[in-house]
Amino acid sequence: MSAALIDILKNYIAQRNRLKKRCIYFFTSSKHDTQLSYDVLKRYISSLREYSGIYFYAHKLRRTFATLMRQC
Repeated sequence: MSAALIDILKNYIAQRNRLKKRCIYFFTSSKHDTQLSYDVLKRYISSLREYSGIYFYAHKLRRTFATLMRQC
């Protein structure tokens, strides 16, 4: 795992703690202490596709993340 990613995840965990998030899921709703819903994830991915100009879908993103994690 890269040093930059470690710093980003540490910052995310610190923000979760500051907001007193106790949900068992790592990525949670910004408004509630619940898991990030599939519909919200679809909107995020749609926005990322639009801004980046790169076509991808949720499963490909998950597989890429898992592959990169195994390489570290």
